[in-house]
Amino acid sequence: MAEKKKARSASKAKSLDYIDYAKGIGILLVMLGHVNLVVPDSNHIAHYFVRLIYSFHMPLFFVITGFLLGYKDSISKKDTVPALKAGRLFMHIMVPYYLYSVLFILVYYYRYGNEDDHITGMITATWTTMGNAPLWFLSTLFFARLLFHFLKYKLKLDIRVILLISLYFSLFAVKIYSRLKIQGLMKEKVTRFLAAAAIRIIPAVFFIAFGFLFFNYIDRKNKHRNLIYGLILGVTLIVCCHLYPPVVNMHTLKFNSLSMFLLTGVTGSSALILICSALPERIIPLRELGRSSMDIMVIHYDPMPFFFIANDIVLKVTGARNFVIIWLVTCLMVIPVVFIWRKLKGLPLLIIKKQRSLAGS
Repeated sequence: MAEKKKARSASKAKSLDYIDYAKGIGILLVMLGHVNLVVPDSNHIAHYFVRLIYSFHMPLFFVITGFLLGYKDSISKKDTVPALKAGRLFMHIMVPYYLYSVLFILVYYYRYGNEDDHITGMITATWTTMGNAPLWFLSTLFFARLLFHFLKYKLKLDIRVILLISLYFSLFAVKIYSRLKIQGLMKEKVTRFLAAAAIRIIPAVFFIAFGFLFFNYIDRKNKHRNLIYGLILGVTLIVCCHLYPPVVNMHTLKFNSLSMFLLTGVTGSSALILICSALPERIIPLRELGRSSMDIMVIHYDPMPFFFIANDIVLKVTGARNFVIIWLVTCLMVIPVVFIWRKLKGLPLLIIKKQRSLAGS
C-alpha cells in the first residue's frame, strides 16, 4: 500500500516537471530583465528585452501559483473544502519575507550607508508589506492566496466570477490610486505604501484565478498542440509589446496601461507554460532552477552585489556593457551560491531527522 502511494506521488510530481521548467526559465528571464540595474538607457536593444520581460515576468509566478492550486483542486475530493493552513503558508512565505528583508537592510547599510535616509524607507516598506524589490512579491503572494481561498472556498464563487471581479476591481483600484497620487494625497510614505500593498493584491488574485482556470486547458499528452499554441501566444506577446511598448512596475503600481499589462501577463505566462509542457520530462538542471526560483529571485537583486560585480568584470574584459554577457556572468555567480544556500538551509532539518532516527533506534 505504501509503495503504491509513493508511486502515485512520484507520478504526480513527474507530470508537473514542466511547471518547474516554467519557473526556472521565468527566473532566468527575471534576471535578464534586471540588467537595467547596470545597463544604460541608451542601450535600446537591452531595454527592449527588459520591457518585453517586464510585461509578464511577475504575473507568471502568480499564474503558476493558481495553476498548482487548480491541480490540487482537481485531485481533491469535490465534497470537501481544502484546508488553507494559513500558519504553514505564513512560515513558507512571510517568514522568508521578513528574514530576507532584514538581510537586504543590513547589506544595503554595509554597501551604501544610510544615504538619503534610505534605510528608514526600507524598514517602512518592510512592515507595511510594500516590500523592498523584489521581496514585494512574497508579501503580495501571501495575501493574494488568502483572498483567493476566501473567494473560492468560503464564498464558493465560480472561478470565472473571481476572474471577472478581480479584473474589474484591478482596473478600478489602480485608477483611483493614480488619481489620488496626482492630487497629492499619497505624499505620506506610510499611506502610499499601505495603499499600494493592498491594491497590488487584486491583480495578483486575477492572475492566480487565471492560472487556476488555465490548468483545465492543458493537455500534457498533446505536446505538439501545446507547442504550437505556445509559440502563437509568444508571437502575440511580442506584437503587443511592439505596438504598445509597456511601462510596467507592479511593485509600485506604475502602468501606462493596466489592461494591456493584464493581457500581456496572461499571454506571456500561458505561452511559457505551454512551451514548457511540450519539453521532455526530467530535465533535471531546469527543474532544479525552478525549485530554487524564490532564492534566486532574492539573492540576485540589489543590494546584493552580483550584477555590479558581473558588470565590472564584463566591462574590464570586453570594454563594453554587453547585457547578455553580464546576465550570463551573473547567472554563473548566483546559481551556485543559491544551490549552496539551499543545502545550508536544509541542514537543520537533516540534523533533526538524524537525531530522531537515532533516538528511535
